[in-house]
Amino acid sequence: MSGLMRCMSRLVEGRTEIQLLDLGCGSGLFAIPFAKNLGYQTVGADCSAEMLQYAATRANSDLVRWDQQDATSMTYEDETFDIVFISNLLDLITSPADVVSECYRVLKPGGVIIHHYAALEDILKDPEHKFFPETVELDYLRTPARKQVETWFREALLKDINSERNTYRLWKNAQERLATVEGKASSGLRLISFDAFNTGLSKLRSYAASNPKDPWLRDSTVTTTYGRK
Repeated sequence: MSGLMRCMSRLVEGRTEIQLLDLGCGSGLFAIPFAKNLGYQTVGADCSAEMLQYAATRANSDLVRWDQQDATSMTYEDETFDIVFISNLLDLITSPADVVSECYRVLKPGGVIIHHYAALEDILKDPEHKFFPETVELDYLRTPARKQVETWFREALLKDINSERNTYRLWKNAQERLATVEGKASSGLRLISFDAFNTGLSKLRSYAASNPKDPWLRDSTVTTTYGRK
């Protein structure tokens, strides 16, 4: 997350009293560190009251203002925020272009929209897709590629659009990654058949046992696409 925060700080360099909206904030995974470590005046917005209630119980949650909002029709006034941050949200929305346009509306002139997400071209190379090929077709239908996200940004009249790829170590070792897969943390694994899941899991277990230090099993590549109003 430190790399993401450095990128964010660079994009709003020279601005003071930064107003940040974390749209689709979920449990506050990003909103709370943004408020605590960067000192931004942070609003965490999500459509789920349950997720917001959980976020409000976490340490330092009092640093964030929590709001229940519809991403396609927010109640904030025009030009409210210096940063609108979204993470893995556009693939969950039926009208992603409308969400980007709404983010543009609430963004101050010169402010930035930042989308932090698993792009299609990156996730197709990860273990969940290599060992469970049945998930590939599912994600072709629902996961945007970088060019698609950049197109949505361009159509919303954002400028200076760019995408950066970074690889993060999300798991300590192969066994920790394997446990995540066994728990079907990825939604695609919950959608494939019982037989397909068990076949892939057997192959992954065998590979992890033979290659316990393979960084491919510990790392994840994430894209950050941003554009300026």
